[in-house]
Amino acid sequence: MTRFLDKFPDDVIMVALGDEVIYTPLGGISNPITAKVNKGNQNTFAHDSYVPEKQITVDALKTDVPAIGKGDQFIFDGSTLTVDVVQNDDGNIVTVVVH
Repeated sequence: MTRFLDKFPDDVIMVALGDEVIYTPLGGISNPITAKVNKGNQNTFAHDSYVPEKQITVDALKTDVPAIGKGDQFIFDGSTLTVDVVQNDDGNIVTVVVH
């Protein structure tokens, strides 16, 4: 069974749902791109219980951020978000955790 979103190319989905951000690779040149900024909570296990921690992730097209890594930055809504770690890279969309 095909999911509804599987019928659309990733770049079409990103344009429809994404945010305008400025991406700057570490030591590189800034580029405006469309990415999805996600703000939420991540439950972390600590001392026999789960502790909610605020987490911000950014989803971007791999073609817009081909060599993304720790220290790269996004500017979104006047805030600078620095990449901590690449959480997922499926070859089409890259998800990074930022602070």
